[in-house]
Amino acid sequence: QGSLIGIVSISDIVKIFLPDFVPLVDIDFIKDYGTLDFSTEDVKKIATMTVSGIMTRKVYTVDEECSLVRALSMINKHNVKALPVVRNGKLIGIVSNVDICRRFLEVWETKNQEED
Repeated sequence: QGSLIGIVSISDIVKIFLPDFVPLVDIDFIKDYGTLDFSTEDVKKIATMTVSGIMTRKVYTVDEECSLVRALSMINKHNVKALPVVRNGKLIGIVSNVDICRRFLEVWETKNQEED
């Protein structure tokens, strides 16, 4: 039917390998988790997993007419890195915090060039 029913993020995938996930930038990552060795059984289990089994079902979306400020606010509020963009409930794209910040920077640079 084409409706968005879930999304898989890096965090969803990491949770499979590290159920007690801590940020990867944590200095004690290797000490806490070692080298992430997987048994044959672990690999078989992972190989048979489906997207629907790990996806996040509560998906925050924005309409294509949503302002960048509102989209960035939603990204921050819901602690996500990107939001699916929908039209009439159908996925038409994805906007990320990086996309929005890049656009803000482009506008700022253009404004500063015009003032020089």
